[in-house]
Amino acid sequence: MNSSEIYLSFDLDNTLIKNTKGIINSFNYALKKYKKEKVSSKIIKQMIGTPLYEMFREITHESAEKYVSAFRDFYGKKGIYQSKLIKGVKKKLKELKENGFLLGVLSSKKHEMVHNILKILKIDHFFDLYLGETEQRKKKYDSITKKELEQTFPNKQIIVIGDHINDVKVAEMLGCPFIGLLTGTTSRQKLIDNIQVPHIILKSIRDLNQNLIHTVLIEK
Repeated sequence: MNSSEIYLSFDLDNTLIKNTKGIINSFNYALKKYKKEKVSSKIIKQMIGTPLYEMFREITHESAEKYVSAFRDFYGKKGIYQSKLIKGVKKKLKELKENGFLLGVLSSKKHEMVHNILKILKIDHFFDLYLGETEQRKKKYDSITKKELEQTFPNKQIIVIGDHINDVKVAEMLGCPFIGLLTGTTSRQKLIDNIQVPHIILKSIRDLNQNLIHTVLIEK
């Protein structure tokens, strides 16, 4: 299979970027605004990759809308600028693009926020598509994601690349291979527990290469 027939769908947080500081500050800002106690950095780090609504519901045990709104207000003004690329990301994206792969981003962040982050970090030009949360898509593995990808890239082979169990769910929904990265907080074992699709687990994006991509397709 030619590289031009393969679409690589990347997660954002802990796969391409580190924004732990911005997320922690934004999360605790929202809690403080509504007179809730701050949460430890450790707890928030473990939850990164989970949709914001689920994070706040789990912590506050109440409706999450006002907390999510406050989080996004702070994050859009300050937290977004605390993002940084994981080591080797720009070089690897350039390499994959030059080899002919189609590249995209699928994130649980709000759609416009995904675009803003990619622009701020100057990697937006590498991607053929980016998808974030919208009114229709509340989770990355909503069925609308499959529909959008199939319409945008008909007859292309999709591979999902990410660090979180929710990225595994996306791959299983799409029925496509998964390449897991250990740059987040999810262990190798958790990523592969009961996984239903062909997969490879790597330490980081720097270990990704053309041969490995074709290997996971052969397993399919």
